[in-house]
Amino acid sequence: MSNVFYSESELVEAYKGVGVAPGRVVYVTGNLGRLGLIKGKEKSEVIRTHFEILGDLLGEKGTLVVPTHSFSICNTDIPFSMSSTPSETGPFTEYVRNQKDAVRQYRAFSSSTAFGADSHEICGDCARHAYGHHTPFQRMVDADAVFVSIGMPASSAVSLVHQAPVHERV
Repeated sequence: MSNVFYSESELVEAYKGVGVAPGRVVYVTGNLGRLGLIKGKEKSEVIRTHFEILGDLLGEKGTLVVPTHSFSICNTDIPFSMSSTPSETGPFTEYVRNQKDAVRQYRAFSSSTAFGADSHEICGDCARHAYGHHTPFQRMVDADAVFVSIGMPASSAVSLVHQAPVHERV
């Protein structure tokens, strides 16, 4: 984790500055550790503080979505469990996955997890593919979601680049 310190109010303003707002669907990925520590908070409180700030900004009608990939079970006999297979995309995504009302996509290696008002609409009853029709990524595109990459260039962290625009013929 970086030795840089920032305040909670700076974090709130940064999230607002990239479009996190009440009622939005927001996909968050990246590396919180690259941001540093929050002034007045212990290292152990950073993840919870980000989660709470995002929740406050999104409000009751907003939805937070995170990647919860589990690539290490690929080509193994280890079964995938939506409730117990851990996310391998960082402690923040594992924190979100473990929230009581979080909804994880049924996809073993490259899944998404949503928490909030539209969590079932984004990650529930969807295709068992990472990208394409009826996937969380297509549903986020349809919901005009905000994609936020923390501490990493978006080109290195946001999987949306694999979701080509889907056009249906009439």
